[in-house]
Amino acid sequence: MDIIKGISHIGMVVPDVDAAVRFYCEGLGLTLKRRDNYNAIVITPDGVILEISPDGTDKGDYSGITHICLNTYDVDATFQRALSYGAVISRPENPEPYNYNSLRMAFVRTPSGEEIEFWYIEKNGLLREPVADGKYIKNFVHVALTVPDMKECIRFYEGLGAVLKEDWEWGCSLRLADMRELELFTGGYYSEKAYGYTHYSLLTDDVERAAAQVEALGGKKLEQPYDWSNLRICFCQGMGGEVLEFFQMYEDGRAADVFDKAPETLPDVFA
Repeated sequence: MDIIKGISHIGMVVPDVDAAVRFYCEGLGLTLKRRDNYNAIVITPDGVILEISPDGTDKGDYSGITHICLNTYDVDATFQRALSYGAVISRPENPEPYNYNSLRMAFVRTPSGEEIEFWYIEKNGLLREPVADGKYIKNFVHVALTVPDMKECIRFYEGLGAVLKEDWEWGCSLRLADMRELELFTGGYYSEKAYGYTHYSLLTDDVERAAAQVEALGGKKLEQPYDWSNLRICFCQGMGGEVLEFFQMYEDGRAADVFDKAPETLPDVFA
């Protein structure tokens, strides 16, 4: 039985929560689910949550969790929209946007400092679809990690139930049960401190079992599991220093906070 059932959310810290909300919601068309006096909860169309918290800097992360990937209706239009809302080209060596195999893609760094990869996957020879009502994003595709030892990290995530899909030697993709992916890249160092993306959350049916397996594979359990709202939660640490938050959703009628349902399982986006 796979321990990892899929991706629930990505956590980030930013210098200005309201400015980040404006970028993601007004700029890219994502939905604001909640804004309280501390953080903001923004949701993608397929149900993955961006948990946006204060006290960050605009310094990006170059090891650990380094970027997320959002599948778009039109990479070129999304790229220009992001730039118009204060993003900058994060990889100036690339002629953004550009084609890679069946992908049209671009990388930007948001006004808050975190990096995003935009995708469009070629369908029947087409590399774009119409953008309607300012909704540029289709779904959340992957979390990318830059790590010190890719083989060790592959072993770690395979031990949690991820399946190696492609190995490029300098990087790889691992598929999860919800059809989202983790991408691992070489050239990182052990991440002692995250400046943008602080953690990502993985759904599981058994938090205690997930935490025990993390330790058995050489990772760390950062705290004891605990209950909150409709969730059983445990924070752990992976082989590259990345922080993983395991979520187990109770189905016994407990009142839910913002994490009231799991994201949709994606179709095979490359099919």
